[in-house]
Amino acid sequence: MASIPDIDPNDKEVNDLSLLKNRVVTETYELGSVMKTFLALSALEENIYEPEDIIDCENRKIGYVNGQKFSTWKEHGELTFSEVIEKSNNIGTAKIAQKVGTKLYDHYRRCGFGHLTGLTFPGQQRGHVTHPSTWSKASLNSLSFGYEIRATLLQLARAFSIFANGGYLPTLNLLRQTL
Repeated sequence: MASIPDIDPNDKEVNDLSLLKNRVVTETYELGSVMKTFLALSALEENIYEPEDIIDCENRKIGYVNGQKFSTWKEHGELTFSEVIEKSNNIGTAKIAQKVGTKLYDHYRRCGFGHLTGLTFPGQQRGHVTHPSTWSKASLNSLSFGYEIRATLLQLARAFSIFANGGYLPTLNLLRQTL
């Protein structure tokens, strides 16, 4: 996490207050397809799929899953579970999400989404994951594509570190280093 230029918030000469924000922790975003990684993690943890299991992506760009219409970027026929994630096929990921069901919410939360990171950094946002009690018919599909979930870039980086940290969500530490 870096904030350049390095600003002293006590400096009375600083008149652009936007420079005082570190957007890595203060801004949230709908992250889109990058969330498919965490959907895959959820399905593997629930023992719903194995990496080589076949998913029919229907060889079309427009798909219907759970009665909801949406598009994917390229037609794919049958793909392995791993290839669905690798090729970012929305039809396949929606089918995966339908099998994970409401547990997807719990998995996203366990990855740190919707929670503060533990850093005591001013203006830090917790993000948001739509709770199953307010899901629409399209919510599982949306969550599988990375919508109906908002996160900071720090939350995303922390969640990805699960893969390098033996499956555990790490505790973060804030260090200051000037250039």
